[in-house]
Amino acid sequence: IQKLKVLVIGETIIDKYTFCETIGKASKEPILVLKENYEKVFIGGAASIAQNIRNLVDKVDFFSEIGTKNSYKKLLNSRLKKIKKFIFQSRNKATIEKKRFVDEISNSKILGVYNIDDKEENYVSQNKKNNFLKKNGNKYDWVVLSDYGHGLLDKNISKTIIKKSKFLFVNCQINANNRGSHSIIKYKGSHNLIINESELRYEMRDNKTKIANLVKRFSSLYDISNVVVTQGSE
Repeated sequence: IQKLKVLVIGETIIDKYTFCETIGKASKEPILVLKENYEKVFIGGAASIAQNIRNLVDKVDFFSEIGTKNSYKKLLNSRLKKIKKFIFQSRNKATIEKKRFVDEISNSKILGVYNIDDKEENYVSQNKKNNFLKKNGNKYDWVVLSDYGHGLLDKNISKTIIKKSKFLFVNCQINANNRGSHSIIKYKGSHNLIINESELRYEMRDNKTKIANLVKRFSSLYDISNVVVTQGSE
């Protein structure tokens, strides 16, 4: 696969991990008190996927979006070397940040604080993205798309991606921020999809059917020939 030309599409997310020491319960309030020790910052979301694929493939392009506030351009350029970047900047928005507080001793996550402005983009911005993909989508051997549901891709753009991609692999995530408003239906007809078991059951509104049977029904309903279902530790 080293000689393949790959396009990675999806939201750029900055992951911040603040490692803390647990002091104990506050004396006057029912809350846990932590001592902040240090912080680590990583590129996450689709940016992380692009970084990983670049270790396997020589030609990787990255299509994404950042905000004008806290753009993290320097961080992205330093971590995504030898990757051609097509990154749109959204006005009056900040780049998505997901901060987790972690107990340093147990390495357990204690709290998550997300900075996400996922209001709809204006027509001009979405039209620019769509036109780029109409023009360039079929130039790639593979398109790897990870949709976190934070407003980067609307229904028109998803249709363009499906139509133009020679070989499309989709990861469409349901998370704490988009549950109830995000659906995989807009990627009906994709070649490949990876989905978590809980996401599959949520999409199919079915908590009882065996996975082997449920994934066959899902594959037929959504016209996706190859479906990979992950099951966490199982």
